[in-house]
Amino acid sequence: MKAKAIISFVLVLLMLFSANCISAIAQSDEPENTVILFADFTEADGALMESRDNNSFGLTVNLEKGVYRFLIAENDIIYGHPTTINDTTDRFSSKGIRMSSDFSINCTLLCSGGEYTFIYNCESDCLRIVKDGFALTKGETLKIHTGDSVVEANLGDKIKYNVYLKTNGVFEDVQTALNFDKDKLALSKTTSQSPDMTNTDALANCPNLKDVFFNSTHENLVSVNASTVEGYDFTTEKLFLALEFTVVDNGETYLDFNVQDMTAMGGEISYYYLSQKKTDGADFRIETQVIKNENPTDPVKPTDATEPAEPSVPSEPDDNTEPSTGIVPTSPADTTPSETITFPTTVPVSTDSTDSTEPSNPVSEFELGDVTRDKKLNIKDVTAIQKYLAMILDFDEEQKLLADYLQDTKINIKDATQIQKKLANII
Repeated sequence: MKAKAIISFVLVLLMLFSANCISAIAQSDEPENTVILFADFTEADGALMESRDNNSFGLTVNLEKGVYRFLIAENDIIYGHPTTINDTTDRFSSKGIRMSSDFSINCTLLCSGGEYTFIYNCESDCLRIVKDGFALTKGETLKIHTGDSVVEANLGDKIKYNVYLKTNGVFEDVQTALNFDKDKLALSKTTSQSPDMTNTDALANCPNLKDVFFNSTHENLVSVNASTVEGYDFTTEKLFLALEFTVVDNGETYLDFNVQDMTAMGGEISYYYLSQKKTDGADFRIETQVIKNENPTDPVKPTDATEPAEPSVPSEPDDNTEPSTGIVPTSPADTTPSETITFPTTVPVSTDSTDSTEPSNPVSEFELGDVTRDKKLNIKDVTAIQKYLAMILDFDEEQKLLADYLQDTKINIKDATQIQKKLANII
């Protein structure tokens, strides 16, 4: 009996040992997330973000006034977003911006200086940037910051948002982005002259731009890009962009309009480049009108069944915080970081000027710029790049290499314009 008891005891120990080994192996097979912030203000190998609650990772840094670019790497996968952030993502979404591996385009942070907390949620792919614990107020109406002005509206009211432009000369390309909070403002349909959208489908109107591509379906963002070698004449003030929103919630929010790129005709002068104003001569003016709802009812607030939980909230807000106006700063500080920082993309780094007319060809069987890969450089490639910038198309890694026609490690509207010049024998 003793022998049987001993044998039974040994078998139980073996079973427990085996179960622990299997459990340990199973746990070791579950990869632990590693999140790295690659930015102008980090070292070359990036900054490791610390693990937080709810599968979030965080990092707090002190930054001087300037314009910074950044990407997120989660387990060696690069995530980006083609938007410009004014101090904090909370201005247009308390959940942040949804990063995507489809773009791998640098985000841009317009920084007024201070303490910034980056919070990335691996489940939702949402990134929050919070300055000094920034938080929006609550109220019975919706207070909307639009550039230098503030308007108030009630539930159900319409907000007509018009951007006018006057320039001192003809320009050849422009790329802009408007951030808004879809939980407080619902983008309404309007009339458009874009050849790619019918009037019934349009959510944006650019009546004085031809060959314009815009995308208003991406969460909390309206992107516009246009390019032509014939030029756009806004030497007398004209309507650049028209949008209409419906108020669906109370509180406080921002409509952040930013000019990411804009070049004078001939390509010799950049009015704006990488969300920085380079020279005077392009003046944008925002006009906002509130149209009262004559039959006020509580509109249904938009919901998203797949919306992830909000990342952890940092410290309480500082009541002395003064957010920026939402317009791109006209003279960034001298501390603005260099634009030659190497980000972990597959795009080769080049020291050539962005105005180079003789770009080198990346290692590929296709000609530089041939993003359609049909062995022809034509207007289809220009259109594809513009649609990529407007987030209508996705590019694979080879297409991203081919789209960077200027070989400056960035894909923007200037690449499309340069190909157009090549096709028109201007360069």
